[in-house]
Amino acid sequence: MKHSQPPIPAAAHATLQKLSSLTRKASQSQNLVSSVDLPDLFAKHIQDSLAPLIVSDELHLDVPGQWLDFGSGAGFPLFPLAIALPNWKFVGVEPRSLRAQHLQKISVDLGLTNVRILRSKVELIQTFPDIRAKCQVVSCRAVGSIPEDAKRAHPFLAPGGHFVTYKHDEQVAEIDGYFPLSYVPYRLPGEEGLRNLVTAKTLTNQAES
Repeated sequence: MKHSQPPIPAAAHATLQKLSSLTRKASQSQNLVSSVDLPDLFAKHIQDSLAPLIVSDELHLDVPGQWLDFGSGAGFPLFPLAIALPNWKFVGVEPRSLRAQHLQKISVDLGLTNVRILRSKVELIQTFPDIRAKCQVVSCRAVGSIPEDAKRAHPFLAPGGHFVTYKHDEQVAEIDGYFPLSYVPYRLPGEEGLRNLVTAKTLTNQAES
């Protein structure tokens, strides 16, 4: 069976390449990406970050909204998605000071006016009125387990919003507050194994639980 690769929008390609160059340069002074992954940075981190575009219809990505990404680290999936979806507003949340400074610098260097960086643990900003229950999508990549991260995401999601994460093997059928999870397998260039984009839509009221 042939599986989809995350698409790279033509209009975003040049900026994504610039992101790759800036990340490589920054990795010389900060351990942003493992040395094993650096030769394939574009595929393994930038193109991988774009996996939600495979399920664009499900996530209603054609309609501008607010997207929160926590544990943003080196900037994946935050920056590739912000580049590919310029009409969306993105909030990147990162507790580590040096990483947050890196995110802010890259955002400025790329001229991304649709990105806001918050240096904080995600649990500490759940009461912020402009993001609590006001995000259509909340994502994370390589943070914790699916149930742990879905719980962290839930306070930020608007009714009917989606939690999105990236996993190789972890499987969970259901999580409180969400409809059953969806797993979409995809393949990256040069890789034989499959990865999974995991999505879960929030319940809109208790009657649906």
